[in-house]
Amino acid sequence: MNKSYFRLPCKVGAPSMVFGDNLLENVRLLADIVDHIEIVLFSTPTLHNIPTLQEARIVKKIGDQRNVTFTVHLPDSLEIASQDRRRREESVQLAKEIFLKMADFDPLNYILHSSHTFFPAHFGANPGFIFYNRT
Repeated sequence: MNKSYFRLPCKVGAPSMVFGDNLLENVRLLADIVDHIEIVLFSTPTLHNIPTLQEARIVKKIGDQRNVTFTVHLPDSLEIASQDRRRREESVQLAKEIFLKMADFDPLNYILHSSHTFFPAHFGANPGFIFYNRT
């Protein structure tokens, strides 16, 4: 099925791991169906799916050839706001490594979800404000 088949007035996107666990195979298959792919990354102490520099270049080439854009969803395991300095520094270092590997890839955006663990418990998030004091 070719994405022109849908003839929609908007772009259609999908996460990168729809057809199994191989990033390149997923991108190849999805590129014929969608306009945008969110590359969802994960990283644990024993397993990760962070692409190599060569894999990132292949993904970029597929995107260029098939008119597909990308965003990169950074691993949920990143703790850039951790109270633990070592965890914070490791998380920032991993994010930097991902940014460097994906630089040629030129994603539209990077997506990061971060807890507010760096701030005391009496602070909270509030839409429209960065933080407010709950005390």
